[in-house]
Amino acid sequence: MADQFECRISKHQISSGCLYIPTRVRPVFPKGYDKAEIHVIFDDEEEPRSLTYDPYNHIVWGLRNWHNSHGAKIGDLVIVEPLAKDSVPPSYRFRFEKQTKVPLPG
Repeated sequence: MADQFECRISKHQISSGCLYIPTRVRPVFPKGYDKAEIHVIFDDEEEPRSLTYDPYNHIVWGLRNWHNSHGAKIGDLVIVEPLAKDSVPPSYRFRFEKQTKVPLPG
């Protein structure tokens, strides 16, 4: 089974349509200072989509519609699974998971 990483969604990420990549997940994302293209296959789709990853700020952009389609709330999770570490651009599967616990404020 491939590595999978949890990323918890915040209020800012929902409103901005982005996903912050925590420190423990960064090794599987592109490095550097320049924005990079990545391919993401969403849990409810089969074809990859091209998104922008900002390695300096550790943010994936272009997720507003996906957050909205899942009714994203503070504390929900995005499960990130790297699919091809050496592909250009790198590819990942993003899976959305609703949280049943009451999230912390923020």
